[in-house]
Amino acid sequence: MERRKNRNVCTVCLEAGVYGIEKNRVKKDRISLKPFISIWLKPRETIGEIVQRDSSYMVNFITSALVVLPAIRVSLSDFTSFSGFISSLSLNIVFGAISISTGLYLWGLLLTFVGQKIDGKGVYRNVIAVIVWSTVPLLCLELFSIMAITIIRIFPGVAGKGYIIVYRSITGLMILWSLFIGTEGLSEVHKIPLGKSFRCLFISFLIVAAFLFLLGYMLGLIR
Repeated sequence: MERRKNRNVCTVCLEAGVYGIEKNRVKKDRISLKPFISIWLKPRETIGEIVQRDSSYMVNFITSALVVLPAIRVSLSDFTSFSGFISSLSLNIVFGAISISTGLYLWGLLLTFVGQKIDGKGVYRNVIAVIVWSTVPLLCLELFSIMAITIIRIFPGVAGKGYIIVYRSITGLMILWSLFIGTEGLSEVHKIPLGKSFRCLFISFLIVAAFLFLLGYMLGLIR
């Protein structure tokens, strides 16, 4: 009798544990990050939630958009015929895929290395997530540019000095916002203050600039 009672108690406890796990799993699945919206105003919290759940979340999608949208913009700018547009788009996508993939890989390694040298704890896959998600404002800029080019192609008289001022203002704002998201994101994944996060970005930019300068000098492009 006592043994049956203990067995029933264990069964109830086991079922309660399984129910608790399933309940927490359902609750977790129902969490809606809405990262493409929250990344603008709460980049640190958004990046933190993304890397905690899955640092590869939407990385491939955003990277693909980084390849395709600029390719469309450039091809539209040089539009002369539909066949020419398709050829230009194909070449730009291939070139963009190679350059974006290579640049993302090297930039991720550099930010991971520099960050760890200034007491950061971030790993490569989390840093890649920060880099990719920080480009969301730039994707919006690409969409704006594509719409603007399309409108100008249809209505040539629309473009003027006012358009140029607005376009440059929006471009500058999106670049600054992208840097803001990147700084906040690096601070989150490296577990360092914002000051050190900005220093990580600044040092990495200096390293890239120095490398490009030396490469240009060696190739005779800079004298």
